[in-house]
Amino acid sequence: MLPTGKRPIDHPRLLASIATSTATNATYLLEGTVNSAGAAIQWAAEKWGEPDLIPQLEQWLAEISDPPIFVNTIGGLGSPLWIDGPPPYFVGNGTLAAKAVAIMESIVFLLKLNLETMRNTGQSIKRIRISGGLSSLDGLCQLLADISQLAVIRSEERQSTARGIAWLATHQDRGWASYHEQYFLPRQNRPLHNRYRQFCAQLGSI
Repeated sequence: MLPTGKRPIDHPRLLASIATSTATNATYLLEGTVNSAGAAIQWAAEKWGEPDLIPQLEQWLAEISDPPIFVNTIGGLGSPLWIDGPPPYFVGNGTLAAKAVAIMESIVFLLKLNLETMRNTGQSIKRIRISGGLSSLDGLCQLLADISQLAVIRSEERQSTARGIAWLATHQDRGWASYHEQYFLPRQNRPLHNRYRQFCAQLGSI
């Protein structure tokens, strides 16, 4: 989600929604959607008969540097493509660990597509705040920083939806300060960007 202030931004490939509203004012967001983040891990666990994939992902993300490409169409491709796509598939071979990392990379690649589309509206993106279950993976946060070339900020409070509901219940005008934030700074990662181009080429052929 990208705050756009008091002016809603219309884009045919993204969602526009209200961030906050009162009787006299409203602020807006641009929103992208990735259908297959946690669902992709569940898909892999069921397909491979490996129910305990998540505890192993951090180590694999640190060790695997040349995974295959995973065309992540689980649940259909959300924004900015909005198509069902074929069944998910890998381009190239690899161990189970390498394929699991490929799935993680596919998630950040889909996020990158949304970031590029948001930038095309003329909006400036200076940093990324990440939350949710998969945000606990340092390796995933670093991949997102590397592919976006933006700092990724992870709060100690991982469940932003619950935090937002609690904030709304207080009827405050100002947001709550976040403490104990961890920053993942972008690094140069040419192989990752090369795999992103291959990923986009696969999507372009669908």
